[in-house]
Amino acid sequence: QVERYLGHIRDRLMNGHNINIAAQSGPIAQSILNYGKIKNIDLIVLTSHGTSGNDQWAIGGVANKVVVGARCAVLIVRSDVRGH
Repeated sequence: QVERYLGHIRDRLMNGHNINIAAQSGPIAQSILNYGKIKNIDLIVLTSHGTSGNDQWAIGGVANKVVVGARCAVLIVRSDVRGH
């Protein structure tokens, strides 16, 4: 189910780009960082629900850990509140 969801998003964004998707288990941020390192990823794109409160610059804990720990560029996209 996760891979189908990610595949749908990849298909919408491809537009001539090489986009890899992966479903991993384990601690989320560390799994993302490990995959990026192993696969020599150039850009990690993830969504963030952010944190509670009114701070429009806040990002969630997982996104923050990825930004701090990544060896490549990270693009954080605000998640769709409707879940799409």
